[in-house]
Amino acid sequence: MSGTLETKIMTPTEATGIVRGAFDEVTAALPMARLLPVKSTQGSLDVEWEKNVSHTQDLMSYSTWDSEAEYGSAQGGFNKQKIELLPMRKRLRVTEQDKITFGADDTRLKGTLDEMLTKLAKEAAWRVEKARIDVLLNAKLTLNENGVKGTFDFGRNKKLSPTVATPWDAASSDPVTDILAWVKEVKNLKGLNPTAVITTSDVLEVLETNAAFIQLVYGSSSAPTRIGRDDVLGVLRQYAHINNVLVADEAYTNVSVDYQTFVTDLLPRGTFLLAPSLDSDTLGYTALGPTVEAADANYGISGENSGFIGAVYRTEEPPAHEAYVNGSVLPVLERVDSTVSASVLTQP
Repeated sequence: MSGTLETKIMTPTEATGIVRGAFDEVTAALPMARLLPVKSTQGSLDVEWEKNVSHTQDLMSYSTWDSEAEYGSAQGGFNKQKIELLPMRKRLRVTEQDKITFGADDTRLKGTLDEMLTKLAKEAAWRVEKARIDVLLNAKLTLNENGVKGTFDFGRNKKLSPTVATPWDAASSDPVTDILAWVKEVKNLKGLNPTAVITTSDVLEVLETNAAFIQLVYGSSSAPTRIGRDDVLGVLRQYAHINNVLVADEAYTNVSVDYQTFVTDLLPRGTFLLAPSLDSDTLGYTALGPTVEAADANYGISGENSGFIGAVYRTEEPPAHEAYVNGSVLPVLERVDSTVSASVLTQP
């Protein structure tokens, strides 16, 4: 990073507080962060886990007096996965012209830097959410930006990424049967029992006119041609044992209308993701790692070296200030075979 570290207008501690506050506020409202919550790596860039860990519960046996103890069986360690966190950083510049406009009063300069740091932190939170969507829907993280190019494949079983034989917008479809079949596949692979769904409003709207759903609600050939969303959720709960449904596109709109196109691009038509639960780290987590700045005494950032940092730098020629945000972060899907990512509608 070029320039001199600014400590008079705004210290790194102040800047980092602004960044982490904004990042945490946005992250708390993002739906996929509920499935892969933020977790510190405690200063490590390397993240290790055991893929689809499923331990068989061992029990201690009774023994005879004066006999030697038996050996227990070792569990785990046979399917270790490892990934190294990547940096995410960006800066915004208060130009020479801006500084002339602000005049000698540093109040406007500091306010502008505060706004810039907040904006960068929010951008970081949304970019991490984009990575979570990729990981959860595709069981892969594919990057091709700013010199970073590659794919990390978490290795979801192909049976758990189905396209329905009969799309749910077809008259003869039977969504409950499809869901129960996917749940059975998860159990066969020793995954966690799916009780939650992340989907989009277009899927729920289709289910409101689905003949099989209407039949389950009314049990009559003289039933109406449409049921309500509460009826749809009731069928999912009663017949498919889905207790929680998150309508992702609506959730994103409630967070920020500015990111509606972001959601449209990332959540394909017919998205239907089965998961063990919401608001849990049973699937995995979003690993938040260290930065060089947080470990550097010149920055004075106290606490654990984990999370995004903020700083302000100044240049003398030309005169300018720059707001800077840096961090290391990646989502990690540990129990990949406890998810089902299905395409359930006719694709245009």
